[in-house]
Amino acid sequence: MKKGDISKFVEEAVLWRIFHQTVREAREAFAGVSPEQLRATIDEAVEDRPDHIRQFQLYLLRDRKLATNTVKQPMAAIQFFFARTVKRPHFRDAFPYPKSPRRLPAILSQ
Repeated sequence: MKKGDISKFVEEAVLWRIFHQTVREAREAFAGVSPEQLRATIDEAVEDRPDHIRQFQLYLLRDRKLATNTVKQPMAAIQFFFARTVKRPHFRDAFPYPKSPRRLPAILSQ
């Protein structure tokens, strides 16, 4: 995915009224819920997620045997979700990027 693809997606969604429809449906669904209750519900749903995300990261690395650079992409998406969407920037430290193993130069490894 290129850098400008997300902005194009948002523009297309707005053009097709998806964004406005989603906002309207969310407001209708949570019309009787106070902001404090909504915040408490979000807090409860997000509370135990760092453990689940670490398990997911280990699953990708150990079971699926994906390269560390491949695992970094979903981790970046999860970090963005917690930092920007759910407004929990402190969760970024709970699941850091996996580190790539360092290889010795060819001359030293012989």
